[in-house]
Amino acid sequence: MANNLVTLNGKLATALRDATYAVWTTGEMDDLINWSVSRLWPRQARPILPSSASITLVANTTYYNLPSGALAVSRADWYDASGNEVGPVSGRHWEIVGDPFTGAGQLHIANSLTQSGGTLKLHAYGRYDTTTNLVPDEFVPLVLARARGEAYRRVGADRAKFSEWLTHNQLSNMSVNELVILINEADSETRTLEKQFKTQMKPVSGRVG
Repeated sequence: MANNLVTLNGKLATALRDATYAVWTTGEMDDLINWSVSRLWPRQARPILPSSASITLVANTTYYNLPSGALAVSRADWYDASGNEVGPVSGRHWEIVGDPFTGAGQLHIANSLTQSGGTLKLHAYGRYDTTTNLVPDEFVPLVLARARGEAYRRVGADRAKFSEWLTHNQLSNMSVNELVILINEADSETRTLEKQFKTQMKPVSGRVG
């Protein structure tokens, strides 16, 4: 099943025992999910295949826009004008400049390399989202745990919402201290799951932020 916003929203509603959205609205859960997914970067980065991240070199042009969604580049492979693979480009011959987080990041290439022409195929990384670049199933428990902990924190900070939560979701009254226990449990689960996965950006790194 695709892990889009609608799917993850339903899973979060179940995890929060609020399937009727009596406490948290659909919009609030959407915000929690989007916030949680955005927190995956940079530890759980989305790999972008070289076939989707290529740059055609032009003589005397040393600045090139990064491929859409790319925030980091770990390696650049050079293909000559005939399409033959020459090999990886040394990290001394390229760097990321600008701000890729706003779409203004660029790849700065040494002019000596542009004179040879050809194409660079990048091993790039970006963020996951809830519309196009969906999180893999392995990351869903982490996304839900982090969103659940934040939802409980917001309940604890809002007296009216806390009362609503008690009314609709609990069989007996709970104190704020008991709510803190739920928050700590969600945070502990988040830390455990976060340690399970880390995208390795090898062998070299060119990145802003």
